[in-house]
Amino acid sequence: MAVLLSEVANGGIKYKPYVVSRIDNKDGTPKEIFGPDKLGILPVPKNIMDLIREGLRDVTNEGGTAGDLFKGFPINVAGKTGTAENAHGRDHGWFVAYAPYDKPQIVVVALVEQGSFGAGSAGPIVRDVLAAYFNVPLNKKTNDTNTKSNKDSATVGNTSNGQKPQNAVTSGQPRKD
Repeated sequence: MAVLLSEVANGGIKYKPYVVSRIDNKDGTPKEIFGPDKLGILPVPKNIMDLIREGLRDVTNEGGTAGDLFKGFPINVAGKTGTAENAHGRDHGWFVAYAPYDKPQIVVVALVEQGSFGAGSAGPIVRDVLAAYFNVPLNKKTNDTNTKSNKDSATVGNTSNGQKPQNAVTSGQPRKD
C-alpha cells in the first residue's frame, strides 16, 4: 500500500522501497549510500492522477472521513481510510496517507487488526507518526493537534453529547470488549 500511494503522491513514478539511506565505515565516512531506484511509471494520464490526489486530500479536509482527525494539523495531508471485512471477528481498520500534499515527503500506512473503522483505529496512528515526523506537538489532553481546550475543540470519537460512541477507538488500539 505504501508503494502504491507513493506512486500516486509523486505523479506515477514507482520506486523500489528502501529502509536504510547509508551504511558508514567506523570512521563515519559513507561505505554505501542507498537512494531511490526507479522501477517504472504508472500509465495514468496527469488529469486523472490529479483527480485522485484531490480526492485523497478531501478525505483529510473538513467533511472527509478523516477530517476531524486532521482538524488543526498544520501540514496538508492526503489519505484514505479503509475497513477490511473480517469473517472471524471485528473488521480491520486501515489508514494510508502522505504529506505534505503539495510536495510529498513521507507515506505512512497503518492496519489495526479488528480495529473496526480505519479513521478511528488506524487514523490516529498515522496522524501521530506524521506529527512526529514533522515535529508537530500533539495536545496531550485531547490527543490531537488542536490548540483549543477540550470543551472548545472537536476530539476524535466524541459525539455531540460528549460521550464516546460504542465503536470509538481513540488510542490507536482495538477495544477490548
